[in-house]
Amino acid sequence: MVGTMNSHKILDELVDYLLEILNELNTTELSPFNEGQKTAFVVCLEVLQLNGFERLSDLNIEKVYPI
Repeated sequence: MVGTMNSHKILDELVDYLLEILNELNTTELSPFNEGQKTAFVVCLEVLQLNGFERLSDLNIEKVYPI
C-alpha cells in the first residue's frame, strides 16, 4: 500500500522521471536498448495524455521526443 500518497502525486512523480530520462536520451546517441527504452517511455506519456492527465495536455510528445 502506498500510504498517504494519492494517485495524482504518484503520476506526477512518474511523469517527472519519464521526462528527465527522455531529456537525457534526446542528447545522446542511442544504443538499441536505449531506443527501446525511449519508445517505451514515450508510449507511457502518450497513454497518460490520452487518458486526460492534464499536465501533459499541451505537450506534443512525438515532436519533442521523436521515435
